[in-house]
Amino acid sequence: MVVGQSGRGLIEMSDESVENARGICRYELDRNHGSFVTAFLEAFLRADMDNSRILLPVFLQLKEKYRLGETESALDFSGLK
Repeated sequence: MVVGQSGRGLIEMSDESVENARGICRYELDRNHGSFVTAFLEAFLRADMDNSRILLPVFLQLKEKYRLGETESALDFSGLK
């Protein structure tokens, strides 16, 4: 497990954390987001595991700002349910 730090404290950057984030990305791509968020979600999904860990703190910030993955269906996609 790799632990990183963001402006909000320590975050776990394990493969499982990345896969959960990818599930949320897949779900959110079908929603009506602006071009920046859509481009980021697509890039996150295309990234290899090492690059995904680098992008994970940014994803978490966008997740909070845009309330990504806050529905029951999103939890099904993320594997968090």
